[in-house]
Amino acid sequence: MAGFFPWLESTGIATTVRDSLLLTSTLSAVHLLGFTLITGGAFVSNLRLLGVLLPDRRVLDVSGDAGQERCLAGRTLHSQIILSGGTPS
Repeated sequence: MAGFFPWLESTGIATTVRDSLLLTSTLSAVHLLGFTLITGGAFVSNLRLLGVLLPDRRVLDVSGDAGQERCLAGRTLHSQIILSGGTPS
């Protein structure tokens, strides 16, 4: 496992992301947007479960179906950003 991370750091995509300030900042912005959407959704759902927000609506109406395809796509994108990212030179 110790050799995996140096190898990953030297791959083409990791090098490209690390060497490009624009690409690094764009990926960071996308990551921040996704994190904000996930956190906001969880916050609203929890406030509904506590009865603080939208008490007249059903929990299922507020939370809805998370959509497994969207969740999987989001997790995949997030892991790609984290694993291939680095600090700009």
